[in-house]
Amino acid sequence: MSKEKKEKCGCNDNCTCGDDCNCTQENKCSEDCTCGEHEHHDCGCGDDCNCTQENKCSEDCTCGEHEHHDCGCGDDCDCKEPKSPEEIIAMYEKAFGQFEEALNKVDAELEKEKKRAEENEHIARVYRQDLERYKERNKNSEQEFKEKAKTETALKLLPVLDDFEKAFASSTDNQTTKGFEMIYKSLKGAVEELGIEEIESLNQEFNPEFHDCISKVKAEKKNQAGLVSRVFVKGYKYRGEDGKVIRHSVVEIYE
Repeated sequence: MSKEKKEKCGCNDNCTCGDDCNCTQENKCSEDCTCGEHEHHDCGCGDDCNCTQENKCSEDCTCGEHEHHDCGCGDDCDCKEPKSPEEIIAMYEKAFGQFEEALNKVDAELEKEKKRAEENEHIARVYRQDLERYKERNKNSEQEFKEKAKTETALKLLPVLDDFEKAFASSTDNQTTKGFEMIYKSLKGAVEELGIEEIESLNQEFNPEFHDCISKVKAEKKNQAGLVSRVFVKGYKYRGEDGKVIRHSVVEIYE
């Protein structure tokens, strides 16, 4: 490359461009120039840009055409043109969209937890009901077992009481009777401790719930009709107005 051309181009002595380097009159290298030492070639700025060889904007750079990522300025560079209202709206719409998506995810998780809590509450309620039914069945079974045991015990003792009463009714020996009275009272006390009482029958109105009638006798008075005239075998029931009958009284009634 001739000295005159170098001076015109603005290249230094180490320039590798040949005579075919197409420098413009404004000392600008053309796009196909291979010279790596000339100024401004990689800047991409306009003619009024005061960029250095390292493609860095100087403090008094007035260029507004280059992109922020190419100018080499810091994070506070205001070279880039301000955003338009449309761009600002789009930016906020995007932010609101992301926020709405996050809220939807939270709502979905809350709904899942709510359903899980409802399922657990239902399971707990079912278990509680089953437990109450089990307790009730167990309570009833226990009560039935105790009542059955008392009934069986009483049914074994009652015939013995019957025998004592028959013996007392037919005995003429007061000394013998007195000797057995203590045993009789003990047995009767044991029956009463089981919660069992004698059914009052004599001169009471006949009641099939308590009495078994095996014979009838003509009434001496009109108001005696239907009353129990005689008790052959005493009846017993559990204490109380609604106590269960253990053994019916075997009776005779007036007619």
